[in-house]
Amino acid sequence: MHLYTTIYLSLNMVNIIKIICHIICIIFLTQTKFFSYSTNHQLAFNIYHLSKSNSQNHQIQSQQIFIKGLDNRIFRNKIISLLNINKKSTFILSSKDLQLWIRILKRSGFFHSIRTKYNFSQGHQKIFIYLTPNPTLKEIRITNLHQKLISKSYIKKVFKYHLGLPLNFYQLEKQMALVRRWYIQRGYLKARIHLNYNIKTDNRIEINIDEYKIDKIHLIISQNSINFLQQVNLNYWLQTVLHTNLHKPLNLSELESCLQELQKQNIIQHSYYEINEHNYRELFIYLQPLPKRSTYIFSKQKVITRHFLESLEALFNYSFFMPILDKDFSIFIISKIHKYYTYIVNCIHFNNAIYYKMSQYDFMFYWSFLKSLSLSDISHHNVWYIKNAILILNNNFGLRYVIRHLDKYNSSICINLLLATVGPLADCKYHIPYIHLVRYLTSSIVIHFSKSINIYKQYTNDIRMNCNYNTLIYPKNSLIEQHKIRMQIQHCLSKRINIYNNVVINNFICKSLLFKGSIRFQKLFNYTISSNFYRSFIGNHIYNFHSFTQYKLGFTVPFSKKHPQLKNQDQYNMEIISLISTTNINYKLSMVMYKIQHYLQKQINIHNRVFTFSCRLISLIGHQKYLPLSERSIIIGPDVIRGYIKDCEDFPLLSQNYKLEYAINRTKGRAIYLFIDYLANRHEYEDMNAIADLLNHHINTSLKISYGIGLQIITPIKQIPPLHVEYGYNIAHGQCLHLRVHQEH
Repeated sequence: MHLYTTIYLSLNMVNIIKIICHIICIIFLTQTKFFSYSTNHQLAFNIYHLSKSNSQNHQIQSQQIFIKGLDNRIFRNKIISLLNINKKSTFILSSKDLQLWIRILKRSGFFHSIRTKYNFSQGHQKIFIYLTPNPTLKEIRITNLHQKLISKSYIKKVFKYHLGLPLNFYQLEKQMALVRRWYIQRGYLKARIHLNYNIKTDNRIEINIDEYKIDKIHLIISQNSINFLQQVNLNYWLQTVLHTNLHKPLNLSELESCLQELQKQNIIQHSYYEINEHNYRELFIYLQPLPKRSTYIFSKQKVITRHFLESLEALFNYSFFMPILDKDFSIFIISKIHKYYTYIVNCIHFNNAIYYKMSQYDFMFYWSFLKSLSLSDISHHNVWYIKNAILILNNNFGLRYVIRHLDKYNSSICINLLLATVGPLADCKYHIPYIHLVRYLTSSIVIHFSKSINIYKQYTNDIRMNCNYNTLIYPKNSLIEQHKIRMQIQHCLSKRINIYNNVVINNFICKSLLFKGSIRFQKLFNYTISSNFYRSFIGNHIYNFHSFTQYKLGFTVPFSKKHPQLKNQDQYNMEIISLISTTNINYKLSMVMYKIQHYLQKQINIHNRVFTFSCRLISLIGHQKYLPLSERSIIIGPDVIRGYIKDCEDFPLLSQNYKLEYAINRTKGRAIYLFIDYLANRHEYEDMNAIADLLNHHINTSLKISYGIGLQIITPIKQIPPLHVEYGYNIAHGQCLHLRVHQEH
């Protein structure tokens, strides 16, 4: 009896385990779907309306999905990836998801027909998707690809993923758009792409790239005074410069840029072009050259000032013969003046030994000197000094004469004569804009001679104490007579890399107005300032001759092949400038100065945001005291750093200038952008305390940072560069509004 009970319990346990296994299998089957693939093709096109099965979704216990027509392993994997199919998923595919699958398959463009079939029986659902793909693409032919501008490697990269897959015209149109974009970005705006498909040879397509070659070019020059020989030479020269040869692709962007360059070089006055496609492609270029000879006579008046209100105040005082009020000097200030000049006695600077730096207290005495001398006959110039200000009324009468030779090279001679108040000016320039002797190499030559007399605005205020203990003080507005001979040779390689070499020979004669006295400043410590000392100062002039030769070698390389003729392109520029003084006979090689400049500009796209980054590094190799007088200063304006007033500083040993712009809104005619600028200059100054203990130097760093907002406006006149209106705020809690134009680097 006990054995029977044991067997009975064992059988019940087995039955219970079987029942539990059946329940688990039922639960598992109700949440499972099966995928299978078949290579059977269906020719009919019929789409099942899935809305009829929406009410049955809750009754589905199991599901099978059959996708037929995927006979290509590569294509099958692509469809699985396209539909994002997970074969290990345990979720039932709803009618909404199935409808999304069908929509994705139709939009893919790979199939000629798509047919769906639905079957439901005893809680089990079967879905059949019958696909009829397009013919498999086995060959892509590009007509005369070896004669096209586009590279073979780029074509392979664009179309290689279409081979072995069903023919997809939608995707092919996208790839052909990339080929069109390649031509448009390089200026070939008329290029066209044609796709040829033959049903009989349905496994192959042919792509014809029409690069828009010109059959005939008409160069029409609207000037009757040109003879036949000049017409022939000019036609040859212009066709070479404009790069518009017969039976070659027409680059409209390059043609427009060349026409603008001809106007910029003052070769032509107006130009435009037309294209006629009636019977064959004809290009008409209309040019109006400038006259062979032209003469201009002009007269103008210039007023140059920095602090206009101070200038008006001084003008008012001198107009009514009102003396400038004297200053009261304390014993403490006079002792500082005495201590200052004891350090610089017998100290000589290179190339300008007669000059010494002045203390700020010297100008306190200068007002008194000026009061008694400006109205006397001893002063040779009716000018006055205002700290950091210049006021000049300059009546100029000028003559300009230009001679142009319309020949193969179209050279020109320009002569300028100016009879200014401060002195005569002469300027002569001979220019050959284009010399095209070797393929892919264009050269230009400029020979320039000039003689000018002007006001040297950035002059340092110095004094000299000679052996007779005479003190020489002169104002800031000294006259500079300059003789300059300049020769520039520029080469353009393959219309991209620009290499230039300049040789400039400069001769300076600095004419300064001084006030000479017979006393030394240390005597002021024991005397009180009175009118008796004013009469001891008389006006005089000194001449400081200085000459140097400048060699400049530079090159510019654009980063991108897209529109290499456009402004503001991504580029790298490097310049090496050598300055060799010819004033001193015993000039040593160690006294040669080198200025090295690196300029980098790059446009960066980050998540559809356009950032423009530029960097300029300038380094000086050599001692600053060997710099020529005219090269010892640098202008710091809005083109260097925005948010600061334009100023002049000593040339730095090292200058680091970084700019970052972010375009907020860009349209065809304007752009709004945010900017941040950084400028750090390192200077080398002579420590007066250390000069007495032999030479010693220390480094001073000048840091400027600003940020703000700007607006760029493009005028409809092509000759006017883009205008920039910028408002900046700097770290010195200052602000400034700038209006400037784009300057090429």
